Amino acid sequence: MRVSDKRNQKSQLGAAAHRCVAGLRAVLILIAGVMFHSSSVSLAGSLSSTEVKHDGKAELNKLQEVYRKFLALQKLQASDAEWEQFKKQVQDEMKPVVKYLSETAYSEYPHLQHMLWASRDWLPKMLDSARTTPSQDQVKFIKNLKRAEQLINKGS
Repeated sequence: MRVSDKRNQKSQLGAAAHRCVAGLRAVLILIAGVMFHSSSVSLAGSLSSTEVKHDGKAELNKLQEVYRKFLALQKLQASDAEWEQFKKQVQDEMKPVVKYLSETAYSEYPHLQHMLWASRDWLPKMLDSARTTPSQDQVKFIKNLKRAEQLINKGS
């Protein structure tokens, strides 16, 4: 077996494992609903909410909102105290978003991968390096955010 065949097989196994995990999540949601006598939880609802959840629109909106606030502070040449307050706020707000993206971003959801890279890898650096003028971290953040937006809009 050639190396490229092995890689392809490994990639297919990884994607299958991710689909299996998503299916298990749906089953667990269904079981939790039955345990708590929730009549509103159904398998169909769980599966459709999983798909909606992975559309990435809420996460994209959150990242865009953070970036708009960032640009306003950058333009106003905010003080170090204002930047530190904003940085703390962003860290608190983005923690669950980054956690969600870390758990769901893989090759079947490239828009989530780009948002993960933007939020986990570039946003924290950008909050330190681009306070007064744009930095490479800011450029990379924007690049990943725009690519995620393109992928989401393409899928709509």
